[in-house]
Amino acid sequence: MKFILITIFLLLISSCTTSPVLQNSAININKESKIIANAKDTEKIKLALDKRIEVQNSQCFKDFMLNRQLIDTNLSNEQVISELNKEVYFEVETYYKRYSKVYGYTYPNTPRIWINKKYFDGATICNVASNLNHEISHKQGFTHSYKATSSRPYSVPYSINAAYEVCCERKDH
Repeated sequence: MKFILITIFLLLISSCTTSPVLQNSAININKESKIIANAKDTEKIKLALDKRIEVQNSQCFKDFMLNRQLIDTNLSNEQVISELNKEVYFEVETYYKRYSKVYGYTYPNTPRIWINKKYFDGATICNVASNLNHEISHKQGFTHSYKATSSRPYSVPYSINAAYEVCCERKDH
């Protein structure tokens, strides 16, 4: 019951404020997308979504993705970049699971993306943006093996993570 009341309170607060990230961003974020988290985590997620847009619009990101050998997709690299720029509705919710190695996850039948606070609390904005972009790519239909294979890093979601390692902290993108 307490969780429901807190969630309703946060939703009411978020509906009274405008967020440029959730209301007007150019890439992938439908204006109805929402965040279900406490105020501190919501602010960090919004900063990460801003960073996500900045990095995804960068030449560094585009060059990285264009030059990457991508697997588990029948699209060209140019088409992948185009798909990543399409609008998608999603929801972000934080949770805590102490004995998990999972940073975040989603399922095909829900708009929800779950982010594990075990990692989120100590993560940089670039790390959170990378994880969110990975999970959002699943919402756009990109997949990867759930086993740690030698080819999995070349799937679109994991290639996004690799692009962030190169491009997120760079000042020249």
